[in-house]
Amino acid sequence: MAYCDMEHDGGGWTVIQRRRDGSVSFDRDWASYRDGFGNRSGEFWLGNDHIHDLTRSGNTRLRIEVMDWLRVTGYAEYQYFNVQSESSNYRLSVGSYKGNIGDSFNYPNSYLLRHNQMAFSTKDRDHDNNFNSCARVLNGGWWFNSCYSSNLNGQFSKTGPYGTRTMGEIAGEPTLEGTGVEWYPWKHKQYSLLQSEMKIRPEVFP
Repeated sequence: MAYCDMEHDGGGWTVIQRRRDGSVSFDRDWASYRDGFGNRSGEFWLGNDHIHDLTRSGNTRLRIEVMDWLRVTGYAEYQYFNVQSESSNYRLSVGSYKGNIGDSFNYPNSYLLRHNQMAFSTKDRDHDNNFNSCARVLNGGWWFNSCYSSNLNGQFSKTGPYGTRTMGEIAGEPTLEGTGVEWYPWKHKQYSLLQSEMKIRPEVFP
C-alpha cells in the first residue's frame, strides 16, 4: 500500500521515497529497489516496478521536498516524470523544472552529472558512466551518471550535514567520493540533508 499526501499543494500525491531519521538502510541490491523496502509511515522506497506502473501513462508530475539541518525547506518540481520498465533498467525521463533548490536532473554545469535519461544503478547492477560503481561507493541506488549531482538515496548522516568523506574528497565538488543524502545544486559541499521526500501525481502543468 502506498502512502498518500492529501494535504500539500492540492493533495493527491503518492509518496515514492522518504528519508528523515536514518532508521532504514538504503544500501540495497537491485531486487530490493525493484520491489520496494522500508516502512510506509517512516523511511521507504516504493519500488521501481511500482514507480514504473504509476508513471507509464506519461502524465505524471514529480515533486521533491527537502530540509536542511537548520530546518530550512526547499522543493523541486518536474512537469513530466517517467521511469521505464525493468527491461530498460528503469531509465529516468523528466520534463521542465521549477523550484528553489536547483535542477539536479538536468544539472547545467556538467553533462556528466546530469541524471535525466540515465538508467537506475544499484551496488549489484552498475549502469552508470563512471569507471567505478557509483552505487557501491555512494551506498545507495539512484540514476547515476558519472557520478551525480543528487543522491537522495545516499547514506544518512545522523551527526550533522557533513558525513564521513573518503578518498581525498574536495569540499564543494560533487565527485563520486561524496556521501550523504544530497541535492548538490542547493547546498553544495557534499551537504547531507536532514529530510527528503519524493512524491508524484497524475497531472500536468497548465
